[in-house]
Amino acid sequence: MVAALKRRTSWLALENTVIAARVAQSWGNDIFDLHGTQVLLWLDLADCETRLRRLKHRRKRRNRLWKTIRRAVPGETRKAHLDALQWQQEVLQDRISIIKQIGDAFVWNLAIGDPRFVQSLFRKSTHQLPSYPAIDAYFRILEAAEQSSRYQAVLTDLTRCCGVGDVLIRGATWPHPTPFEVKVRTQPDGSLLTALYGNSITFQLDPEDFKHFTEAFGMRAPEPVSFDDRGERQKGEVDAETSRTFKQFRSAVRHAAPVVRRNWRSLEGVIERAAAGICSCDLAETGLAYVTVPFRRIDPARIREMIWEVLRHADVDAGEEDWDLWSSYELLYEEALSAKALPYLLWRVNARCRALLMTGDVLLVSVARKRIWREAFQRAGIGWEEVDDIWRLTGFGNELTFDAADVERLRTGLAYSGISPKAVAEHAAMNLRNPDGFTVQRYRRSADEPMA
Repeated sequence: MVAALKRRTSWLALENTVIAARVAQSWGNDIFDLHGTQVLLWLDLADCETRLRRLKHRRKRRNRLWKTIRRAVPGETRKAHLDALQWQQEVLQDRISIIKQIGDAFVWNLAIGDPRFVQSLFRKSTHQLPSYPAIDAYFRILEAAEQSSRYQAVLTDLTRCCGVGDVLIRGATWPHPTPFEVKVRTQPDGSLLTALYGNSITFQLDPEDFKHFTEAFGMRAPEPVSFDDRGERQKGEVDAETSRTFKQFRSAVRHAAPVVRRNWRSLEGVIERAAAGICSCDLAETGLAYVTVPFRRIDPARIREMIWEVLRHADVDAGEEDWDLWSSYELLYEEALSAKALPYLLWRVNARCRALLMTGDVLLVSVARKRIWREAFQRAGIGWEEVDDIWRLTGFGNELTFDAADVERLRTGLAYSGISPKAVAEHAAMNLRNPDGFTVQRYRRSADEPMA
């Protein structure tokens, strides 16, 4: 029995690796099917949740049974059996993590990679996936979006970074994606009545766009729809978050965000070496290093010790109190980070590296001096002051301000997606010298630019 459980779990783990590699390889290609992929992901996610519930139920029943036949089953056998079941549960949770990372990348693409819009949509999700008839309505909305050239839709249950509404829709002329609540009611004749509720600013500004929207999704001007208490709460949440996102959008239009450059080449190099079973370190720039270890091959209790050993071999001679450490493991399992840090699928490294990070086979640790931003700006000849999470940069007779959202973006990007403080400081200095020539660049990839 234990051997069979281990074989089954090994196959699940292999499937996880194959799924991550296949998605990482196809990401960015024209053949990538947003609608079809979401349907497959939903079915896989529902299967994983069903298996996890079954495992938990079996564990309870098994514990009751073993209490009655304790003497007949040796302790070692019981422990091996429980360890195998625990391993299977962890592999299923890894599968869910991979699926939701893919969903996160969909949302970031809809939001044009701007964390201002993604963060406003974050809510920690605690409910299980809905079943028929709600899921039937969701799939019909995805199909309608696919058939229209004006809209893209992502199911929020497939993501970690979006917990507002049931479906996130972006129009070709919309400034940002908008969450919608989906309500389904079975009619007396057996047909389904679907109500799609949202509060897009685009509808308020452009009636023609609302007309296109109703035609694309088969909607008509509905009679007033009554909601239960839970529905009214969700409706109010959609209203509030849509309004908040619009305010952030207007702020972003007026505000010149920092141009970010990322150390993709350094990151790719250390990940590739870890994939070969080698602990690796790269000093990307002054005060910033990337360390990778082959996570599956090393005792987790020794990880931190090995990281500092690798840093010492790289001549980084400093006490732990002078440095901050962030690991890729946190990005896999801390839901709040999914709305702040660029998903692995959008990293500009090769497909093999993206897959290794998604599955957790390689542990990436970013190590930076606590004063790295102050020192980077000082080397660029810029005065730096932080007041209430706002950075005020002064130099060459001018002043530049990074608001709280920009500061969060830079700090999170430094930890989890290779932002270069040196490049940010140099670009800020250039724009302080020539404020009229300030440019704004955000993460966006053209359709014909391959990721791998």
